[in-house]
Amino acid sequence: METRFYNLKNLLEIKYGKSQKNIEEPCGKYPILGTGGVIGHTNQFLYDKPSVLIGRKGTIDKIQYIEQPFWTIDTLFYTIINEKLIIPKFLYYRLLLVDLTLYNEGTSIPSLTTKTLYKLEIDIPTVNIQKKILKILNNLDKKIEINKKINKNLGKLIDERYIELFEFFNQCSSDNFKESELGKIPQDWNVYTLGDYVKVFNGYSYKSEELKESDNAMITIKNFDIDGNFKIDGFKEIQLSEKLKPQHYVKNFEVLVACTDMTQDARIIGNSILLLDNLDYDNIIMSMDLVKVKSTIPEINSFLLGTILKSKRFKHHALGYINGTTVLHLDKKAISKFKIALPTDFNILLEYGEEFKRYYLEISHNIKEIEKLTKLRDTLLPKLMSGELDVSGVDI
Repeated sequence: METRFYNLKNLLEIKYGKSQKNIEEPCGKYPILGTGGVIGHTNQFLYDKPSVLIGRKGTIDKIQYIEQPFWTIDTLFYTIINEKLIIPKFLYYRLLLVDLTLYNEGTSIPSLTTKTLYKLEIDIPTVNIQKKILKILNNLDKKIEINKKINKNLGKLIDERYIELFEFFNQCSSDNFKESELGKIPQDWNVYTLGDYVKVFNGYSYKSEELKESDNAMITIKNFDIDGNFKIDGFKEIQLSEKLKPQHYVKNFEVLVACTDMTQDARIIGNSILLLDNLDYDNIIMSMDLVKVKSTIPEINSFLLGTILKSKRFKHHALGYINGTTVLHLDKKAISKFKIALPTDFNILLEYGEEFKRYYLEISHNIKEIEKLTKLRDTLLPKLMSGELDVSGVDI
């Protein structure tokens, strides 16, 4: 496969992101992107064509690609690409093979400059060969996106079913309902305090020198996305210490709540997730930024408990227990003091828990499929880019 070397300056124009403070809208139609992905939404955009995004400060080794209109914050560069020479998606894949940390010019904070990036030289094939390579990679990406969309819809279904099962009475007025401190509830339901049925365990206070290459990992607030869902790219590998206690270990499908947050609008703090994939690590430890919540009764399984703590009403309740300025902290009493209406016959909760279990198991299965497809794509990528795999017969 014949290729030609170009400096990035010949392939793209680098632009700076801007602050999102004055343009953020909770229900905006365009994503606001940071180095960790989507951090909010807005009704304005900086650019509306396909673009490759490069970390400017902090996380400089994570490349992103987007085709829809977007806004980027000032820790990110976005790019205007010369499509006569390179297809935007192909540039994204090609840059994934570049170790940008080698070009770090920061001191305490990793940083990249436009001057350095413009001098970066990469080899690319003709546009026709780019299209053939992209056909193979895009087929895998489409399968990954389908699984992500299914999981997003399952997450919405979980939220909707929780409202149908536990909050439906807020819109009802009937003789079958009675007044309570939470408003109207069914006659055969009562208000309970969650702390009577759960135990809360603190996370592990680790030292930075413990974060080393390992077969064990720590789950952190980076495993929480802004919508309150689990994501797999927040684990930190950690060496096991004698200071670890049994309570610090997390098993699949146990419930975790974020208790700190660096975002001033509290996007993450108070959110709940289940550990849905351990990425085949031997052990998972929870960081000091999290707490583990375990049910003490069989009628409330972890799937139902996670759904209760994922609800908007719990999030609103938790916001009343937050303190701090630069870093937000959640008082763990928020969990034990949460009030919820439940049927007096707790056996009914067994059926509800089994329903939510089915949804979460499907999400977990899809996450594992995404992981497999991503590994396959990442294995093929260098072979396709180097010409080790012949794409001449690919029909475009």
